[in-house]
Amino acid sequence: MPRPRVLLLGLCLPLLACDSRALEAQTTRVQALEDRVHRLEAETAALTARMKSLDEERLRLEQIAKLPSLPPASASAPPASAVVEVKADGLRVGDETVDLDRFEALLRERVAATPGLALHVKADASVEYARVIEVMDRAKAAGVAKIAMVADPALKP
Repeated sequence: MPRPRVLLLGLCLPLLACDSRALEAQTTRVQALEDRVHRLEAETAALTARMKSLDEERLRLEQIAKLPSLPPASASAPPASAVVEVKADGLRVGDETVDLDRFEALLRERVAATPGLALHVKADASVEYARVIEVMDRAKAAGVAKIAMVADPALKP
């Protein structure tokens, strides 16, 4: 009777070997599928985060689109200005030397063309104060609303 037992075990061993190879192959396939599932889950999480980021950006842009628009740049531009230099030998407006009457007429023309024109007055130290006041009075008479004195920093004592 011992012989049939060995014979029976001899027949079962090849069957177990076949089953173990099949089992290994099946385990390898399952592991590959599990790896693929993990990769797909990671990609899904990344895409979900990207979608959330894009939604937040869309909402931010919608809020910006609802903001009131700014006025055109020209509306906030500083008013035009003219400079007069009061010198001992006369008045200079740009490159032109003028007398008081021509100065006032010139300013009237500029104020008509550019409402809100500002005047900057530069005076030599040798010019009498009364002369500078006279120039400023003529500018007021011509319609200039803003007059400013300009100091030359090089003349500081």
